[in-house]
Amino acid sequence: MKKVFNAYASYYDQLYKDKDYEKEAKYILNLLSNHNIFSGSILDLGCGTGIHAQFMAQKGFMVHGVDISPEMVEVASNKNYGDYSKQLFFELGDVKSCQLDKKFDAVVSLFHVASYQTSNEDLSLMFLTASKHLNPEGIFIFDFWYGPAVLMDNPVVRVKRFNGDGVNILRIAEPNMRVNENIVDVNYNIMVTKEPEEEMEVLLEKHSMRYFFLPELLNALNLAGMEYIDSHSWLSSDSLSEKSWQGLIIAKKTIIQKNENSHSS
Repeated sequence: MKKVFNAYASYYDQLYKDKDYEKEAKYILNLLSNHNIFSGSILDLGCGTGIHAQFMAQKGFMVHGVDISPEMVEVASNKNYGDYSKQLFFELGDVKSCQLDKKFDAVVSLFHVASYQTSNEDLSLMFLTASKHLNPEGIFIFDFWYGPAVLMDNPVVRVKRFNGDGVNILRIAEPNMRVNENIVDVNYNIMVTKEPEEEMEVLLEKHSMRYFFLPELLNALNLAGMEYIDSHSWLSSDSLSEKSWQGLIIAKKTIIQKNENSHSS
């Protein structure tokens, strides 16, 4: 996944300028408040260019972002966060293997980072990373592509345009489903023209996305030492359904109870 996003990291924020990161961050923080987390520390796995982290920091949280793309981390680190700069830290790391010398009140992984974990081993390693960085009873929130909805409403070719900030971007996304593997290969063709030059830069990337079903995710959480709490359609309190292309799960770190009957001889 390292090469994914590297090619167009410098254009990433422009491409997603219409994405309401602030609304999404408020949604996540509201879910955390439902579990008595109103302040404290958050680990953002797959932080991208740091926009979710920025809005969470503005609400008083200390946010530590990790991303596998050096270009994404560079973009996130070089932004001017003003009064919130001391609440934000970004570093290069793999969600499957990063080891930070600290624990957090919550771990979040947004914009379907989980669906980039296309093997069972990769998913398990990502969940273990979340688990080992959580304080006791800490909360883990992540979103993902939900299998029943993907199969009911197959992905189609999508075209996205951005014009502004001295750059014109055209992105064509062509999906290829691998139904026996629960994976969609999304082939991106990105054409960038900077003003006033007329020369076009063409970027090609393939993003392999796995769509999940609830039982396999619950099993993976359990094996990683976490307990399932709830699931929703993204940006909603509704339950998952065949219309929920993007799902969300809330889990918490399991507290291992010592056996009160055990004793040393």
